[in-house]
Amino acid sequence: MDAFSSDVRAGRMIGAAARRGRRWQGRLAAGFLAGLLAAGQAAAQAGAPVAGTGTGMPTAQEIWRHLPDRPAEATKPPGAEPVPVADPAPAAVPRPAPLSRARVVIHRSRSSDPRASRELARRLREAGAGQVEIRDVGFRMARPSIRYFHAGDRTVSDAVGDLVDPGRRDNVADFTHFRPLPRRGTIEVWLP
Repeated sequence: MDAFSSDVRAGRMIGAAARRGRRWQGRLAAGFLAGLLAAGQAAAQAGAPVAGTGTGMPTAQEIWRHLPDRPAEATKPPGAEPVPVADPAPAAVPRPAPLSRARVVIHRSRSSDPRASRELARRLREAGAGQVEIRDVGFRMARPSIRYFHAGDRTVSDAVGDLVDPGRRDNVADFTHFRPLPRRGTIEVWLP
């Protein structure tokens, strides 16, 4: 037998011994647990205290039995009145941007008449819009759409919507989910 095959054989013998050792440890642990459980059951049947329950510590039922029914009333001094708790401060609501700080971008189809977008830009400037841009796009919208990108710009978009199509609120769309967000105060108007 050469040196290599003897090393392989020795490795196999060591591996087998290790496996037998692991099996022996597992059997020992299982036997110990089974004996512990059997001893606990026998002691409980004989009326002896079982490990963990006869330690002199009260059980939860014993503790609850000695507590008053309503702890708040038991600890309240006679004649004391309850103190009203103030309501928590309301959550901070984003302040709406005034129209003067709004940046309104009007998108219009290249195939549409430019007079409608110029007229809207003029009305927005007269109403006090800070910045108004007109951009040409290569497609046509079916109906007007006003988009806002920050929750604080909702009221400004409503005011712009009244200038675009008075009395209609269904053309204002919440685009706060859009990424990347444009700067605060940006309102987009899409004209058909």
